[in-house]
Amino acid sequence: MDKKSGFHGRGALHQSSPMNHRDHCRLLAAESRVPRGPRNAFSLIELLVAAAVMAMLLVLTVQILSSTSSAVRLADRHRDTDNQVRVAMDRLTEDFATAMLTGGASALVRSANEPNSYLRFLCLSRVREGSSTPRPRGAAVGYGVNDVTQTNAGTSFTTGLLMRGDGRIAFSGTAVVSLSDIFRELSQSPPSNVIPDANWEPLASGIVRFHISYLLDNGDIVQVPPAYSMISPQTFATTSFLNGLPLGSGWMAVAFAPENAPASGRYVKALIVSMASASRDVLALASSSGQLGQIDALGTPGDGVIARALWETNLTTKVTFRPLLQNLRFYQRTLAVP
Repeated sequence: MDKKSGFHGRGALHQSSPMNHRDHCRLLAAESRVPRGPRNAFSLIELLVAAAVMAMLLVLTVQILSSTSSAVRLADRHRDTDNQVRVAMDRLTEDFATAMLTGGASALVRSANEPNSYLRFLCLSRVREGSSTPRPRGAAVGYGVNDVTQTNAGTSFTTGLLMRGDGRIAFSGTAVVSLSDIFRELSQSPPSNVIPDANWEPLASGIVRFHISYLLDNGDIVQVPPAYSMISPQTFATTSFLNGLPLGSGWMAVAFAPENAPASGRYVKALIVSMASASRDVLALASSSGQLGQIDALGTPGDGVIARALWETNLTTKVTFRPLLQNLRFYQRTLAVP
């Protein structure tokens, strides 16, 4: 054995090998801590993907905000329409609650089943003409749909709207008077203290349908009420009470009590009032698009049917103009005969 070389060789290996291993480990650790350029930034593909994702998120956000805004605007229009119709219904309810419908009195309506109803009656007021006289005061009140020109965003358009007309009356008799006495006074004496039911004003900007169905004493629902049996319609045609709306031979007095019922014995116990309404901007859009006539597609109910129920059915099957389809709203209230 070469003692020198063998021992030296093993000694050299034994002493130098661990040092080389430690140096190698330190070198690897140092290299791992050195930042490398390609790993320190996003690649072009990564940037493009991120931009595409951001664009998609932006589009989705805009769509969500747009749909939310549309829903909010629609809800606002519906809320405004609801409030207007509620005011109109409340006004009609208040008027009809004080209507003179007993002791020979009645109300006048159109005698045909038309798309819109027309109603006239006299109502009393709790306000007396003066403290020294018992003469009560009242009003000749009318409700009906008239064509009205409106303006929306600088554009004029004409549509039918529910209107109310009234005129003050100071009766020259006692509080208990018959309808024939009232109309005789209006038609024969100079009515200096009487203003007929003129002063017509829209009750709201969007009530386009007004229909009255009649609930009879036997529970039937009809569209033309039983006629007052003691007074002919011609009696009313000459009175100033009817001034304000187009008149003709189609007016009739309604039987509201058994003593005034016709031969059938039927009389009216309650009015079932239906109203259809839309916002002014929707009506303006329908007018400019030539689609306002689609309101007529709501139809006119027959006996046994309430107008609101018919309108709700025809809205989804016959009205195709989307703004009207989305915005027409229907309302109903029953007014008991006072």
